[in-house]
Amino acid sequence: MSPLVQILGQEKAFPADENATLLDVLLATGFSVSADCGGKGRCGRCKVKVVEGSTGLPPSQTEMRRLSEEEIAAGFRLACQQKVAEGLVLEVVEEIYRQEVYKRLGIGIGKPLPLAPHVRKVPLPEGKGLEDAFEESGLSGDIDWAAVLSDAVDPRFLRDFDSDPSDSRPPHYQTALANDSGKVIGLCRPNAELHGIAVDLGTTTIAVYLCNLETGEILGVETARNPQVSYGADVMSRIKASQDPRNAAHLQELARKTVNSCITTISRRHELPLKSLVDAVVVGNPTMIHLLLGAHAQGLAVAPYRPIFHSSLAVRARDLGFSLHPGAAVHTLPLPSAFVGADTVAAWLWAEREIEDRSTLLLDLGTNGEMVLSAKGGLWATSCATGPAFEGATLTCGMAGIPGAVERVHFKAAKPVLKIIGSSTDPRIRPRGICGSGAMSVLAVLLQEGILRPDGGFEIASGHKLLQSTPRGVHFVLASAKESASGKPVVLHQKDVRDLQFAKGAVATGIRFLCDAAGIDAPERILLAGAFGNVIDPEDALTIGLIPEVPRENIRGIGNAAGLGACKALLDIGARKRARDLLREIRVVELGGAPGFKEAFFANLSFPRPDTAPRKNRSVQPRPGKSSPS
Repeated sequence: MSPLVQILGQEKAFPADENATLLDVLLATGFSVSADCGGKGRCGRCKVKVVEGSTGLPPSQTEMRRLSEEEIAAGFRLACQQKVAEGLVLEVVEEIYRQEVYKRLGIGIGKPLPLAPHVRKVPLPEGKGLEDAFEESGLSGDIDWAAVLSDAVDPRFLRDFDSDPSDSRPPHYQTALANDSGKVIGLCRPNAELHGIAVDLGTTTIAVYLCNLETGEILGVETARNPQVSYGADVMSRIKASQDPRNAAHLQELARKTVNSCITTISRRHELPLKSLVDAVVVGNPTMIHLLLGAHAQGLAVAPYRPIFHSSLAVRARDLGFSLHPGAAVHTLPLPSAFVGADTVAAWLWAEREIEDRSTLLLDLGTNGEMVLSAKGGLWATSCATGPAFEGATLTCGMAGIPGAVERVHFKAAKPVLKIIGSSTDPRIRPRGICGSGAMSVLAVLLQEGILRPDGGFEIASGHKLLQSTPRGVHFVLASAKESASGKPVVLHQKDVRDLQFAKGAVATGIRFLCDAAGIDAPERILLAGAFGNVIDPEDALTIGLIPEVPRENIRGIGNAAGLGACKALLDIGARKRARDLLREIRVVELGGAPGFKEAFFANLSFPRPDTAPRKNRSVQPRPGKSSPS
């Protein structure tokens, strides 16, 4: 008989396979549990509290390394490390996930964009049946009757319809909703407001924007953690998991449910009926788009590395289970390659507004690093696997950019001074981890202080008292156990430096190969975007050699370019045509098998020497005009 597992807050217990882990049970029951390492026990983030039955779950060696003695005694375990047992009662420990970085998504909200929407209102002549009215108004015979009827027919009016709905006309509806090809997707009142949704389906974070299709305004944004992180923080882990059809279906459902939740939340916040949402655009990297649409993603991970489709697609919202107007379509943008996706195309749509007659690099940094270079009248693009280190996911004390995360560091009297997210408004908040921008800031300042060598090793000979050797290796202490919120020191470990080096080396090598392909030494301007790219201090990026030497005034953040580009495509069908053109114009530079890639990558692992680093005194204050970075 299958053991039953009870989860606090759930009415009934859940049956589980005898050999299943607690993580398997939680995923199968729809819980979003952070398991950035793919359930291998390395990240220590899938913590659950065993309220009853913990004595039957002795901690593993992995758990003894990842959890404190106090946590183990209190019943905490790692869900990926424990097999189910009869009589367990669990409490899911959900980490707060609302990155302060997404306050920056307010950039562009409220400012009208060019407007030529895919769906429009068409007045209908009076006194005619629907089919005749559509024909007289020049609308196509390709009518989505299921959407028209479900949109128009209030149960009170069903008795007024005969067997042929085209001969009938529901009261109070004098206007058709039609797309740009003239297909009728519904009916509405003449004064109805039309809205749409633009979705940036990120590997780590999902952002859903609400746009007014009659004014061109971006009204707001709702964000959520991508629950697919339960299968791993990177796309390769999720592709591997999706080889099992059950996992593939669950990955798809996780994304759909989270997008739907964001749609519902933002529509309620703005007091809008879901039927006013008549169009949608979704962008993301090729893996995210394939998983959302239920397409096999295995071809993205094996040679010759090709997506199943490259072109833009349109899928009925009701087929995806999205809570939009019943006739709404969900549009994706093109996928130039297996690694350069619709999010990169959308980001370039947004960045193009700022392109001048100078070579310009768009660098969109998150779990992956996507980049587009405009030079000499051409466009080149590539993508590199930075891994989750830049977002803090795999660091020893890594965490999301939420209150308690170290986001900036500078030295004063040989001691690190920390800027903690949330502490400016709540002085009680103490450090409990390091987010991505904080990790880069630490690297930069340790290089400047001579505590970190250009090869990435800690300089033990510096004799700094916060540089400590432990049985697990050398680390630098940012906050002692007494100073931290968790009672454990917040440190940057030598392993963390190596992870960050690999991410930095991948980005720097990608930029180098793009410049070589375009025949230039370096771009004249750099535009930073993405969950990580838009919050880093450009001077830190210059100091560690992440980006090439460019005058500081020529480096700027442009917000969440992928999400804002999706808004642009939602509001303007001309932008969608431009996206299709980009599929032909962008020349993709493949890094994996490129001659000289390995040599260039290893050369780019080193940091610049401190005496050649461009800046020495970095401010810990946010850049002008920006909210507190994270």
